[in-house]
Amino acid sequence: MVEAGLIHHPPAATLQQLLWTELCSIVVKQSVKIMFPVLASQLLIAAVAFSRVPGMLVAAWLGAVLFIHAARLALLRPALLNDTIGLPQRVRYAVSMSWASGIIHACSVFFLPYLTLYQQAIHSVLLLGLCAGCIAVNVGHIGIVIGFLAPIVTAIAAFWVAQTAAAGNWEAGAVGLLTVFYGFTLLFLSRDTWRTFERSVAIRLENAELARRLESALQRAEAASRSKTRFLASAS
Repeated sequence: MVEAGLIHHPPAATLQQLLWTELCSIVVKQSVKIMFPVLASQLLIAAVAFSRVPGMLVAAWLGAVLFIHAARLALLRPALLNDTIGLPQRVRYAVSMSWASGIIHACSVFFLPYLTLYQQAIHSVLLLGLCAGCIAVNVGHIGIVIGFLAPIVTAIAAFWVAQTAAAGNWEAGAVGLLTVFYGFTLLFLSRDTWRTFERSVAIRLENAELARRLESALQRAEAASRSKTRFLASAS
């Protein structure tokens, strides 16, 4: 897995199971740590929107956001820690929750037509910043990252491209294209992050196997030494 002759490839099934186990553990730990920064960003989006967007629309979106936070804490975290649920199923739960969260965040793009250009920029930057944070929180797992990133990037890019068609200014279209490029860049970073995580888990698994073999070899050497001592004692 690293230098030839030093690190061997661990069994694929064992490595995959360990990767999923570590992923579930990380998602559980990070879900609490990131909740308050993410909630602060969401409240800022709502606060900016309340000045211009119909209050019922903002309240409905904020209610959906709070529901996702509650579902993550009350449903997803216990499911990820439940050993009676298969690891693939637990990962699918995390991916599904990521898609739900991404779609709800993308729905806030409906606020943009009501906002000023300055407010639209703040809104877009906050959402794209949350997309970048998703990579670190989920160690680049492509399914979870795409679930959150795809709806948001698509919605923001579509809005800015539509602004070009409506107002005829090329700058808005350029922002839309840059948003798409930004999304693909995040996907590449996500892939690299996951590969780094995969290598670290594989090395740890290999080190554990080497330690087990070393302990077994030491036990055999000690047993041989004791047998030799008994033999010499009998001979003498």
